[in-house]
Amino acid sequence: MDFIEIISLWPSIPEFARDIGAPYERCAQWHKRNSIKPTHWPFIVKAALRRANGFTDKFGVVHDPDPRFTDVTFETLAIAGAISGRKTTRPNFAARAA
Repeated sequence: MDFIEIISLWPSIPEFARDIGAPYERCAQWHKRNSIKPTHWPFIVKAALRRANGFTDKFGVVHDPDPRFTDVTFETLAIAGAISGRKTTRPNFAARAA
């Protein structure tokens, strides 16, 4: 699971941003870049746990438990960070020859 897949568990990026208390623009960039700094991980894990267990939002709407969110842990985020951190350093010689 990468960061895009983790963010996509939420119904929308604005809802993800609201749940973790971060600006929408920042969350949209995380989704676009497939990268989230570890300093934000605790907020993501807390929000995912809340959704996994079910909650009532500030408008009184009851949200049923969602078991998909139980997979969002610090370990999952660390693996996603390792995956997104991989960069190919191999030059594309075919593109240069053209």
